[in-house]
Amino acid sequence: MEYREFVCAAIETMNQKEGKNGIQAREHRAVKNNGKIRVGLLLQETGSNLFPTIYLEEYYQKCYHAYERIFARAGIPETIAVASD
Repeated sequence: MEYREFVCAAIETMNQKEGKNGIQAREHRAVKNNGKIRVGLLLQETGSNLFPTIYLEEYYQKCYHAYERIFARAGIPETIAVASD
């Protein structure tokens, strides 16, 4: 799974689970002080002025490395593992 797909899946899952509670998730891109662009999951609750953002890069890296270890232990070549996404 590519990073973009990961972000879209996180947004879709959050909207499915919390949409009925008045919480909307959407993608948010921010340019930080060091010039780096961060992609986050912005959460917006109906009637609220607070918009927390969860940056997803670290979560993606943890998931990606966990899958790498699982496939390596199972002896599945990386090309097959990637093709099965």
